[in-house]
Amino acid sequence: MHGATTVALISSVALAGGPFDGLRDGLRNLENKVNDAIGSPTPAPAPAPTEGAGNERYDAATRRWTAEIPGFTSHAAQQRHKDWCWAACAEMVHAHYRTRTPEGEPITQERIAQRVTGVGDPASEAARAASYYEIMWALNPDLDYLGGERLAALAQRALEGGEIQFNGRSIVESYLQRTTLGVDTMIPALQQGHPVVAGLRHETKPDEGHAYVVYGAVYEKNGAKTAIRNLLNRIAPENRWAHERLVSDTYRLVAALAIDPQTRKAIEIPVEEFARRVDFMISRPQAREILEKEMSVVTVAPR
Repeated sequence: MHGATTVALISSVALAGGPFDGLRDGLRNLENKVNDAIGSPTPAPAPAPTEGAGNERYDAATRRWTAEIPGFTSHAAQQRHKDWCWAACAEMVHAHYRTRTPEGEPITQERIAQRVTGVGDPASEAARAASYYEIMWALNPDLDYLGGERLAALAQRALEGGEIQFNGRSIVESYLQRTTLGVDTMIPALQQGHPVVAGLRHETKPDEGHAYVVYGAVYEKNGAKTAIRNLLNRIAPENRWAHERLVSDTYRLVAALAIDPQTRKAIEIPVEEFARRVDFMISRPQAREILEKEMSVVTVAPR
């Protein structure tokens, strides 16, 4: 979640040969420009605010900002199985976006779990938790989720004479997007009205975790990096994800505002706890962009 870590991660990924050269060189050139513009890593004080995002407000006394999705707490849902925190989070996100089934019904935890894990009965002993990857699919029910069946379908089409096509750029971009999400991607998502599902590890059981929906955040801004970020975001919109990750430490999180699906209550998670426990954070649009790239990595075109 720190600037140096993000820049080093992007610049150190081994992108070699053919389709990777352009992506590697472009990221490296952009990284150099950002580092030259930033100069000293010492955060510059944020200037007096002029205008924030639509759901941002500024507290002059504390010099802190708050971005909060209006009315989100009305969608609070309680998980209906001890391992369904992820499904309850997805249910809340779909309620926020007013996502409906093809029959026009709200998307429930049972339907989400059935689609992703194959078990939609909370009373079943087979009901289980979901991985970060499965949660991304849970947030995008309109995408064709087939899991292992997709591989079988691709293999069948290849056997029928289709030509297997591999898109190396997509797999690299998908990996970079998935592994460089942090506070500097979470806060802009909240500013734009997109709730974020965050997975936090248990304090005493680091191999286990619990999912929350983050609907707001309290934070401070780094004035110099905010200006650079705004400039880069006007360049090449299709590569905006890379710009966001190169200019990190734009925001210093103070607290995350979240819904705990275990209790259905709104809570405030201080940055010390959030930073110590966080495992992943993802919004629906971010998940969709990543999944669509992954789905385009291997395709089979008819001959």
